[in-house]
Amino acid sequence: MARTTAQVDGATLMLATHDASPIMVDTPEWFAWLEHATTFAFISPSGRFTARKEQQARGGGYWKAYRTSQGILHRAYLGKAQDLTLDRLNRAVATLAAATTPATPHPAVRTADRPTATAVLSSDLLATKLFVPPARANLVVRPRLFECLEAGLRDKLTLVAAPAGFGKTTLLSAWRATAAGSTLRFGWVSLDSADNDPLRFWSYVITALDRLSPGVGTTALALLQSPQPPPIERILTSVLNAFSAASAVPSVQDSALVLDDYHVITAPAIHAALALLLEYLPPQLHLVVLTRADPALPLPRLRARGAMTELHARDLRFTPDEGAAFLNQVMG
Repeated sequence: MARTTAQVDGATLMLATHDASPIMVDTPEWFAWLEHATTFAFISPSGRFTARKEQQARGGGYWKAYRTSQGILHRAYLGKAQDLTLDRLNRAVATLAAATTPATPHPAVRTADRPTATAVLSSDLLATKLFVPPARANLVVRPRLFECLEAGLRDKLTLVAAPAGFGKTTLLSAWRATAAGSTLRFGWVSLDSADNDPLRFWSYVITALDRLSPGVGTTALALLQSPQPPPIERILTSVLNAFSAASAVPSVQDSALVLDDYHVITAPAIHAALALLLEYLPPQLHLVVLTRADPALPLPRLRARGAMTELHARDLRFTPDEGAAFLNQVMG
């Protein structure tokens, strides 16, 4: 029986039509074929998956790998057509194989004795995108800006918007090392253009929130990974309710969720859902957006309510004293 789907076996693409010549992966013919293809199966000694091209609203598309195990659909991000090298395919199949292999508990540990744990990082998410950047040692201390950031904790949103090179990330990581900044728990997501996929974006954000308060994202992440995820409003409602309940304990620290490089996000659906999250943030959670331009969020309404703190390029520029300190203390 003829195949109905193109198949990559090892390093060779076998097309669905039996009279077509095989194509070797990583050749110009392979990348040319990907530009027009929509799906193919990949098989290797490590496992298999089905690759599908997901279309973007502005044209073009990106590829994802899918594998179902025990009724659960697992995904792995592959990238644009030019990213689909043989190495990338083999790494994806290994990632999915690891994700679909159930962990064997130690026989001495009963399930009932295990503490509630943070949700496991999805196989198609990069752990280093959730790391908080460390503060650099040779920095000019800028107490006037630190005071603005500290005052902004009374608001829902702190917006730091300035062109590249103005030290937005550096400022926030330096403030986090101060006495005031160290009182907060920080969740951090370093964004890139691939995060315009709403599923990928919210997987990162909810995982970051779950690390702030373990367990608040478990249900939401399971819903995101389901074959037919419900509307994002329902998913965010479950996160907000769980976070509010967890934060009701008096001893729980306030938290800040930082979205770094938010200017790379252009998907209207993500802006709309983030505006919903911002509208209903619990009092113990604060949103910090680092971006090169004002984001497509309801900023006029937040300004009118006095619910946001802003720092722009004019604020981040060195004063004469700070410039002198930079030249003398940092540059020598």
